[in-house]
Amino acid sequence: MKAHSTTVRSVRFHPDGHHFVTASQDKTIKIWDTSTQKFVRSLIGHTHWVRCARYSSDGSMIVSCSDDKTIRLWDPKSGKVTHTYENKRGVPNYIDCHPSGGYIGSAMAYGVIKIYDSRQHELLQYYSCHNKQINSLSFDPSGLFMISGSDDGAVKVGVFKDPRNIVI
Repeated sequence: MKAHSTTVRSVRFHPDGHHFVTASQDKTIKIWDTSTQKFVRSLIGHTHWVRCARYSSDGSMIVSCSDDKTIRLWDPKSGKVTHTYENKRGVPNYIDCHPSGGYIGSAMAYGVIKIYDSRQHELLQYYSCHNKQINSLSFDPSGLFMISGSDDGAVKVGVFKDPRNIVI
């Protein structure tokens, strides 16, 4: 499949396995049908490279992050942006969705993790936890833990005791 016009930076299956999403340096996100391996639609709105795109745990939204310093929430059915989080200071390198579907973790290029409430559209937590850029972030399937990895060589584990009170 010729998915994009330049580097593909991220791929991820829909939770039901019937679709997958790709993100590219061509500034687009594309949705594909798994069984036919055919293109479904493009999500257009980022103004710079798209680093990462993920389905929420229930598949009802796609979350993306870009070198345009935004994190966007998309409706996969309509292809429209439903919300944009703007980061004035730096680039979100990586994102992950909490298994509950209500929270988004963002690994920032300046050593910070941000946790957003995707329903209320607010920043819940801000953790300055690495000395260099964070490259990866993941929630475990139970939603109790969060891990991050950074250019500083460290891996940090956070305990998700309550979505509004995370301890790293």
